[in-house]
Amino acid sequence: MNTNPCPISAPTPRGPSTSHRRRPGLPLALAFLFSSSLFSSGLAHAGADWNFLHIDTFDGANSGIDYGLNDRLDERRLYLPASGNWVRRAGAWYDKPVIREWWSQVNHPWSGPNQLSFHVEHSAVMLNAPLQAGVDGGYRIAVTTNPVVGSTSDGEWTSVMLDDSNAKRGWVTDSDFGLLIRSNGTLALFQNGTQIPLSVGAVPAASEYRLDLTVKSGSLQGTINGTPVSANIGTIPGTVYAYLGAYIDPGSGMVSTFDDFEVRVATSTQKRVSRMGYFWADSAPYGAHIPEVAAHSNFNFVDGIDRVDGGKCAGKSCVVQIRWEFFIKGPMLRPDWETQWQNTFDKIKKKQQYIAALYHVDEPFLDTGSNVDLTAMQTAVNRVRTDLATIPAADIKQMAVFSEPELMQPTMYAKVSGLQNLDWVGFDRYVPSSAFFAEIPTLINRLKAAQPGKPIVLVPQSFFSGSATDADIARSTWLYYRQALLDDAVVGF
Repeated sequence: MNTNPCPISAPTPRGPSTSHRRRPGLPLALAFLFSSSLFSSGLAHAGADWNFLHIDTFDGANSGIDYGLNDRLDERRLYLPASGNWVRRAGAWYDKPVIREWWSQVNHPWSGPNQLSFHVEHSAVMLNAPLQAGVDGGYRIAVTTNPVVGSTSDGEWTSVMLDDSNAKRGWVTDSDFGLLIRSNGTLALFQNGTQIPLSVGAVPAASEYRLDLTVKSGSLQGTINGTPVSANIGTIPGTVYAYLGAYIDPGSGMVSTFDDFEVRVATSTQKRVSRMGYFWADSAPYGAHIPEVAAHSNFNFVDGIDRVDGGKCAGKSCVVQIRWEFFIKGPMLRPDWETQWQNTFDKIKKKQQYIAALYHVDEPFLDTGSNVDLTAMQTAVNRVRTDLATIPAADIKQMAVFSEPELMQPTMYAKVSGLQNLDWVGFDRYVPSSAFFAEIPTLINRLKAAQPGKPIVLVPQSFFSGSATDADIARSTWLYYRQALLDDAVVGF
């Protein structure tokens, strides 16, 4: 007879139950999924920059391959560079002679489509990848769970666990951190066999629960379906493994599910990378696409002040092109530039609450026949700077984006270095696949040397020529994001 060394009150039994840059309008479903996850879970949260260690949407697995547990992991991770697969565990306080594959499944066709689901009896899974704590020594865990599909009143539960060992059974009380939630919303927290008091003993019963928890030594802070939950806890190791478990009464026919699992860690204590958006998001040539991306962006290119309005640019989210006010064709300022700029600036003053930045000539010194004169460009930048100083509360930035040749070819690079008084700078580099990303840090350093002290906006591309796929675009964008986290100069992309 097996004995539970740390009993948990028994549940009640129940019966069965077109530009290369990131531009919207392209068939980039995977990139948009990535952007949505990153923006809603990372960039949009105040207080810190977040590096994603693991994501699993549990979508699209072939349940005919090992019951789907590790099928199509790259797609489920949104192509986040990550390692580790799921390993089945007993999910009990004793060793089981056998752990059946069908006890934990992904994309079960009727009881857990596009979810991780547990069946038959209590069991667990472990993510077999060591997770390193962030700069604050903590981890942020988010997951959606339904402890009993079809019920909000049962006592059966699911659990989220962290432990420094990958050899545990996945039992909630036998973990460095273990939180369980019953289908009726009741909560319990454990650390290595000791129950820890929570700020609330339950949350309102619901058909599913979204947990968003920050766990570090001394503190649990988070929400469950929006209800604040906290606790004073003991030590949390600097390296952990994540476990998900379900307590199902054998023979009850119950099913428990998990979905949209994320682990991220803080890379800073103060947010720096706070902007993400799309080039040519709103223009006459390419169409009005901001409604498609507004939910997961806050830094979108708009082709001219007349296209700016509160619907598109809420929260100072628009980057407005001002090229044509100063240059038409050729390297010199247009003859009527002062009148054209004054007309635009009068409109900017009326719409200042919608504008994050003004965008000068794209790749201004690239020798393609449309490059502009440095002195002329400097005149434009200086005039804009002078006029923006009359509306300081607007905090509108000036920015320019350069090309890879402008940063590498000496004559062009001298012009980039000579341009003064910009607020933000960036560059683009078009490559055939994410395998070429190794070039990007070098270009960042070149831009830093040319424009010292200037905040940098990275410009990932959203189109690879040849045979590269949407998946490769997603991989590349993750690489850009992680590069942004590593570099103190980067403020967005």
